[in-house]
Amino acid sequence: MPASFRRRTGSSGMTAIVPAKEESAWESEGPHEMVHFYLASCFLDELAGEIYGVDGSGVQLQEAGFHVDEFIARFAMTFRERLLDPQPLTELELNAGAQLLGAHLLRRYSSLAGRPVPSADQKISATLSPTQLQRVREYIRANLGCDIGLAELAHQVGLSPRYFSVLFKRALGASPHHFVLRERIDEAQRLLAAGQMPISEVALNLGFADQSHFSQAFRKITGTTPKRYQGAC
Repeated sequence: MPASFRRRTGSSGMTAIVPAKEESAWESEGPHEMVHFYLASCFLDELAGEIYGVDGSGVQLQEAGFHVDEFIARFAMTFRERLLDPQPLTELELNAGAQLLGAHLLRRYSSLAGRPVPSADQKISATLSPTQLQRVREYIRANLGCDIGLAELAHQVGLSPRYFSVLFKRALGASPHHFVLRERIDEAQRLLAAGQMPISEVALNLGFADQSHFSQAFRKITGTTPKRYQGAC
């Protein structure tokens, strides 16, 4: 049981906040109704990034034993009434409700509590630093033959994948996936121009599934085939 829950008794209209990694135990007496809301940690991480322009993976939700939170109490009653409606909840309603509740939790119960929400201009100005960009680029160049995932790149600069992707595209004008592909094709052009390696080997050395996949990607970016490019060098 979370420390703040010990010896606390809940009553009508009260709220309890339990972070995802916390265990909880409940003792119930007599007939009653409870409304439970479950929000995934990854959802709150992404929401923190969208609202506050930060890396949400570092945001911590604080536990809170039984207490009065009028916003959540009203929200729960509204949601309960909607659940009793014979018409099923739509995905749009669920997403809107989750965002509304999540924003409240971040504002009041997280490590971001009391932090002002940045303006749109401030969030737009956030980007990767030159040092971070250099680190990511060096990692990409050293691993062109591997299957480079978004999580790996984000890990190089200590950011969540979603937030990293936003900042990366803002800094370089391309998504991480397309940037990696462009780097592979640039290296392929260098190897083909050198003429020391057959096309099939170039494809495999740069992480493409096969020569056909490589040729399609090469032509899409350069406008010509690897064979024609090599023959013109």
